Amino acid sequence: MKSILLTTCLVTASFVTTITGSVLASQGVYTRERAALERRAFAANAPHGYTPQTDDCPSNPPTIRSASSLSDEETSWLDVRRKATIAPMRDLLGRLNIAGLNTDQYINSHRNNISDLPNIGIAISGGGYRAMLNGAGVIEAFDDRTPNATSNGHLGGLLQSATYLAGLSGGSWLVGSLYTNNYTSVHDILTKALDSESPGENIWQFENSIFEGPDSGGIQLFDSVGYYATIVSDADDKGDAGFNITITDYWGRALSFQMVAAKNGGPDYTFSSIAEQGWFTSGTAPMPLIVADGRAPGETIIPSNTTVYNFSPFEFGSPEYVYSLARELKAWGHADARSLVM
Repeated sequence: MKSILLTTCLVTASFVTTITGSVLASQGVYTRERAALERRAFAANAPHGYTPQTDDCPSNPPTIRSASSLSDEETSWLDVRRKATIAPMRDLLGRLNIAGLNTDQYINSHRNNISDLPNIGIAISGGGYRAMLNGAGVIEAFDDRTPNATSNGHLGGLLQSATYLAGLSGGSWLVGSLYTNNYTSVHDILTKALDSESPGENIWQFENSIFEGPDSGGIQLFDSVGYYATIVSDADDKGDAGFNITITDYWGRALSFQMVAAKNGGPDYTFSSIAEQGWFTSGTAPMPLIVADGRAPGETIIPSNTTVYNFSPFEFGSPEYVYSLARELKAWGHADARSLVM
């Protein structure tokens, strides 16, 4: 299998130009109906919101497995997704006009043994809002849903040719936002923002600082006082349920208000529910991967040999030799061996 990893640090993208609308203006007028974004297709599946719940394990509980190989769920999904990448990969390679390579012949000779075709992964680096917005510009250029992205010399379709889309820290904010909002395109998010009469209706609520909270109106109904009260209440409810709370709880809830188009940042949706969305099960989208570094309590500088953890819609785990373990994400266990929905 040929694997290709693309990182956003290798690509320069003019996100500022795009968000001002000068590029959109040159591409024609897009109506409100064109830019309208669908809400989550899958119903909210965490009825208690941000508060984790425990329950007795089922009679056939999920087990912790070795992460030295892919799970059965991911292996089955890969067979669907890899086939879905053939057409956009053929189109992309054909437009690149690579000297000495007959791309149609190459694809045709390997399409019956898909493991011989490139297995592309795109990684969005960490670095807070800067990484998120730079990565958004790159993904917009790679997405064939962006107008003119498939013109000669452009890279539209690379996203559709990819098997995985991963993000770390600020890059994970982008990945998480796109997927929790129905695998929405960056272009549609920006078009809606430019066409909207109320900032409160936008998916990305960046008009105000995260310390102030989003504008009231639209989905978000709180002023700054209510915004803080909701975040603190959610964290307190988690603590009252017997789970540790850290600054990550407060920071994560605040970010969700800025990036998830659902009431209060969508605390009643789980990352694992992505695995049940039709656009994911059909192989329409790459696999989203969230990457996190381990850090010991009180540690201010993350060491170079820290443990790296991966979250997918299917599993949470670490492939590193010290652990090399993974478990089904939606039934991650608490210390008392009861199950916890994630």
